[in-house]
Amino acid sequence: QAPNQYRTGLLDDLQQTTNYTTSHNPQTMNASGDYMQKQEHLLEEYKHNLGDFHPQVADVLTSIGLYHHHITGSQETALQNYRLALEVYQHNHDDRMEYNDGYKSEYTTDVKMGITLTDIGNAYE
Repeated sequence: QAPNQYRTGLLDDLQQTTNYTTSHNPQTMNASGDYMQKQEHLLEEYKHNLGDFHPQVADVLTSIGLYHHHITGSQETALQNYRLALEVYQHNHDDRMEYNDGYKSEYTTDVKMGITLTDIGNAYE
């Protein structure tokens, strides 16, 4: 159950961060919708402002991976994003992620890495 709660939490965090409405939920949009455009923009913004290895970058990469896995069915693209997210999580491996910018993760890096590894395994099914 933790992986499902984590995925839901990621989407909730992204909606709050970017002032999304429920109409921007990837589960309610088709593959040609603007969800991915917004995620790509958010990813670039986070990389530019927070750095390539900030955990919020990994969170967006995971969301992009989930979108491709569950919405478009593009498992290879999902895997690419999951692997990049895992690399960022590994870079930040610590008991709890805390940064000077005030971002605190609800989950430990260990949990996020475990969930991302599960997502990778699920993409191979």
